Amino acid sequence: MKNRILSFFLACILLLGLGLPVSAGETTASVTVETEETQGTQGGSEQPTPPENTSLLEQSVPENPEPALTEGDLTIDLERQYPGMDKSYQAGYSGTAADGVLRLIVPILNQGSIPGPIHVTMTASFLTGEEKIENIASQNMDLGNGQTAENVFLADFQITLPESAAPGSYPVTLKVETGEPVQSLELALPNPIVIPEPEAPTEPSDPTTPTDPSDPTTPTDPSEPSTPTEVTVPQIPTVLEIDSAHIYSGMDMAYEDGYLPRVTDGVMKIVLPLRCSGELWDNKLDASVTLDTSSSSPFVVENFRKTFYLESVTPKNSSEPQDIYLVKFDIGLSDSRQNGTYPVTVNTSGFDASGNAVNTSFTLYITITDGKVEKVAQPVVETATAEPVVYISKTVMEPETAQAGEAFTMTVTLKNSITTKSVKNMLVTVDTGNVQIDLEEDSNIFPVEQIDRGGQVELTLHFSTEPAIPSGKYPINFSFKYDSSKTLNLSSTGSTVVEIQQPANMELVMPRFSSSVSVGETVPITFQVMNMGRSAMYNVRCTVSGYGLVPSNTGYIGTMEAGTSANTEVELYIIALNASEGNENGPQYGDTTGTVTLIYEDETGQEYSQEATFDTTVNRPVVQLPESNTAQEQEEERVGSWWVSVIILGGVILAAVGVILFLQFKKRRGGHDL
Repeated sequence: MKNRILSFFLACILLLGLGLPVSAGETTASVTVETEETQGTQGGSEQPTPPENTSLLEQSVPENPEPALTEGDLTIDLERQYPGMDKSYQAGYSGTAADGVLRLIVPILNQGSIPGPIHVTMTASFLTGEEKIENIASQNMDLGNGQTAENVFLADFQITLPESAAPGSYPVTLKVETGEPVQSLELALPNPIVIPEPEAPTEPSDPTTPTDPSDPTTPTDPSEPSTPTEVTVPQIPTVLEIDSAHIYSGMDMAYEDGYLPRVTDGVMKIVLPLRCSGELWDNKLDASVTLDTSSSSPFVVENFRKTFYLESVTPKNSSEPQDIYLVKFDIGLSDSRQNGTYPVTVNTSGFDASGNAVNTSFTLYITITDGKVEKVAQPVVETATAEPVVYISKTVMEPETAQAGEAFTMTVTLKNSITTKSVKNMLVTVDTGNVQIDLEEDSNIFPVEQIDRGGQVELTLHFSTEPAIPSGKYPINFSFKYDSSKTLNLSSTGSTVVEIQQPANMELVMPRFSSSVSVGETVPITFQVMNMGRSAMYNVRCTVSGYGLVPSNTGYIGTMEAGTSANTEVELYIIALNASEGNENGPQYGDTTGTVTLIYEDETGQEYSQEATFDTTVNRPVVQLPESNTAQEQEEERVGSWWVSVIILGGVILAAVGVILFLQFKKRRGGHDL
């Protein structure tokens, strides 16, 4: 009986021993793999035989470590905007969150000819687990506006946000896996994901409103007081950001002014002042540097990882100390570096007071100016041997402007364009291109025996024009066929312009003017002007001048088309001859000559004039008494004369009566006295 009990306990212990390694292998597989990789590296190519009690999971771990992708194989497209994105990563794209769903589109450029497909896993502190998209194939995408993205893996994450996700900015890390055996690469998004503040809750009901006792939801037991609902305060995540306003030791300018790391004696010195929105555990921050590892990289590749502690530093451009993590790295540069601008990524990691991971990446750009300048080999292009070109280098017209209906002479200078070959056996063809311009030569083809290298010859041509040709500029075309000293059947063309004008032909018709005028008179005079030419004339006008003749206006007509006539009037005020300027010492009255001037312009603005004269005599002014010729005036004069006669007759009668009475009175008195 004792032996059976002992055997039962031994069997239980054996079963427990066999089960423990399996569960241990499930939780510590990564540790086992790392240990075997370390042992394989230190012990050479021969792998130790696993012990008999090793679990099956540990035995299935491959002997060789998984090969890793490089950053040059897969990169995030920062410059272009893809469907579903409101902007590019370079412009600040950080995903879109709406109705509790976060959508994040990550375009990954296939620059290493990865056959695919790839699997992308996203991790962030606001997620309760990992989000993974599998079997993403490479594709070419039309982005609109003539843009096409080639060989891109488009990872489109649509994640339901957990209730524990507080509003704020969160850095995101992506793990890309592909191939068999699996290759992996970690990528950090350049912009943190932004989770916006939730919408404001609806206003609670007024607590002063009395409750209905009959409402079954109203508590009736006063011994159980209701517990007020606690308002959940959103947790603001801890975020690292660059102090862009201040200048610290090792910096030439602030980040907001365009800070660039210093490059001295083959060493690049990076200074990254970081502020933290909260507190980090133990006030420390781990930082590492990711460098370009391609063949064209200007860096000496090393493992850079340091721990920096919060410190109070006074900037150069401020007197107030700042609490910052002053991250500094000295990175060596390759002797074979080439000039250019290169990115450097500084990765930071830490934990806040709540134990949440705080991971952020910062990309800086450095400019190499002391490196080698890559010389691009220019392809050698065979230059074809130039052949001569004959062209018109000068044109002389005689006269300078040809008149319609008249002949003119044109002398053109033909020049050889190059100084290495001569021109020979040349034929010049002339084409006026207008039937109203005639070439007065026996033929329109003229031979030229030779033009020396870089030399020239003159060709004189005679032309005539039809009287009816309108005014204008007309091209004369030339074509040249010739041979060079090494090539046959060459040709070129040229042209020159001749200006032809229609002659002006205006006539002035003079009116008959009075043979004598008196000072103080105003005499109107009308002129008729006729355009007898074939072109319009402009600003046509008549003026009058002469001693004793003062015009009160200019007889302006304006534009006259060909074959038209027009009248104009000038009013002359007559003054004494010696009252005119320039004739102060002349006679006051007598004969004078008036001059009529017709002035006009052609279409080129050239002014023409022609004159005509008339003779007249200026007399002294005539004074005229007013004449009463009306019947009423005659009647009034007759009536007035009758009354005058009556008055005179009455006066005579009264005088005679008075004399008679006086004589009788005197006679009577004399007799009495006697």
